[in-house]
Amino acid sequence: MKRIGFVLHSERSEISEVFDEFQRICADHDIEAFEYTDKSDEPEVVLVLGGDGTILRSCELVIGTDIPILGFNLGRVGFLAQAHPTSISETIVRLKQNQFNIEERSLAEVTVLRETSSVYRSFALNEVSVEKDHHEIMIELKHFINETVLTAWAGDGVLVATPSGSTAYAFSAGGPIVFPNVDCLVMVPICAHALFTKPIVFSMNSKYRVQVHSDAGILNLDGRRTFQLKYLDDVIVTGSNEKIRFIRFDDTDFTERLVQKFRLPTIGWRETHDA
Repeated sequence: MKRIGFVLHSERSEISEVFDEFQRICADHDIEAFEYTDKSDEPEVVLVLGGDGTILRSCELVIGTDIPILGFNLGRVGFLAQAHPTSISETIVRLKQNQFNIEERSLAEVTVLRETSSVYRSFALNEVSVEKDHHEIMIELKHFINETVLTAWAGDGVLVATPSGSTAYAFSAGGPIVFPNVDCLVMVPICAHALFTKPIVFSMNSKYRVQVHSDAGILNLDGRRTFQLKYLDDVIVTGSNEKIRFIRFDDTDFTERLVQKFRLPTIGWRETHDA
């Protein structure tokens, strides 16, 4: 390994110190360490210094390539990040010696149709949201799966989350947690003004279509990229053929990560009182 690209959180004061240390250790191992901002300047590995938000930014750089990502968790929850900055030397040695595993994460593919023409196309690692454009009014949406009408309601909007995104916005909106190895998408209503709206899980091979029946709306991808929607625009979400590859150094399974990140109680009421 000769080149490692770094994606840095731009507003964290301690990031530059960690990056300087990485550059020093990489130089000792004859590895070029540079800030990765230009998609054309491809490294062999991307190291992210920040939290999950910075990792989502790095995905925009590696999409369409096989470049793996290793996240150093300098954020808060950090479901996508794995390593910790106290292990800088060990990290470089293990990367150089290829002592790691690769975990692939599924993406959602998003297309906006306007009068049958495609006007926008992108991807999401976490979630796709279609939301109201103005705080004072609801957005009316009609939902289809595989071109069959599923339901229609008004509310604040709708989320379509990948398994990776099931612990993010979708979780806060009342959606289920989905393990990363389950190939599915989850539709989660956002404050729907209806009695019987619940999250729905469907296959990555399914075609989910939501049609805007309001004057306007906002399409938001991973909380990073937006597109203005108009009346009768169709937002189509399916599973993507692309994957994002993450580097893992240990075999900690997702259940253990859930317990650690959410600080879940693992002692029951009776155990607590009997102790």
